[in-house]
Amino acid sequence: MGVDGSDRSLDAVRWAAAEAVRRGKPLVIASAADTAAAALGFNLTASDSFYRYLEGRTDEALAAAKAAARETRPEVEIGTVSGATKPVDLLTSLSENSVLTVVGDTGASGFSRALIGSVAQGVARKVTGPVAVVRGTAAADGAVVVGVDGSEVSATAVRAAFEEASARGVDLIAVHAWTDLPASYAAAYAAAYDIDWEAERTREEAALAENLAGYADEFPDVTVARVVTRGDATAALVHHSEGASLVVVGSHGRGAVGAFLLGSVSGHVIAHSASPVLIVRNPVQS
Repeated sequence: MGVDGSDRSLDAVRWAAAEAVRRGKPLVIASAADTAAAALGFNLTASDSFYRYLEGRTDEALAAAKAAARETRPEVEIGTVSGATKPVDLLTSLSENSVLTVVGDTGASGFSRALIGSVAQGVARKVTGPVAVVRGTAAADGAVVVGVDGSEVSATAVRAAFEEASARGVDLIAVHAWTDLPASYAAAYAAAYDIDWEAERTREEAALAENLAGYADEFPDVTVARVVTRGDATAALVHHSEGASLVVVGSHGRGAVGAFLLGSVSGHVIAHSASPVLIVRNPVQS
């Protein structure tokens, strides 16, 4: 996981330490000082003392992160990595041998809880494995929330959500939102196009049940609450993130179109969720 010495990154390292223990994996804490980029902000002949200052800041960030991890989970196995490179590049490289990459939602220069920091954005876009963006508050006994739309990307997220709910011993809330039509227009739209909203809802409920079919046998310990709502999928997921332990969203991996882009739903959720967000990839065949 990546740290920069900010309070948000320490929150993230505490969450990552608990996850490492739960998964039975060591925790690798990484911090980077991009000395080349930093020097351009001052002059091209920055002194050795300037570089030593940046390296000292990196060492301080790692030491604070280790202390926070130990305080949270004394039994966690910890390793540290530092580098004179861009944080996103360092984390992307480390992710190749990791089961999960963890970042805080904003860093030392963060302005708002409604904004996701550049490092978190970069990692979420470039890392092809699972990425957790730690924001808000994770309720220990809160449900895992997942969005379901019937796509292949959604199916990858649904499986991951069942696995997370089972491992945590919590319920799963499966959210399916249909039609982006504003509620204020619904009546007029239904009248104009002769739409039976109740019949549509019944069909959507059946579609959600079909998308979840099979997982009940595989994960008999997970209690599932099915939520079908008419409206914006992102708003529904953010709403249900309140009091959740985790929100799971899918996103395309590397490929012709989805290479470095987050989907509109996943991007919105990681910017506004009230609890940590797990982004799972659905690799795109090239």
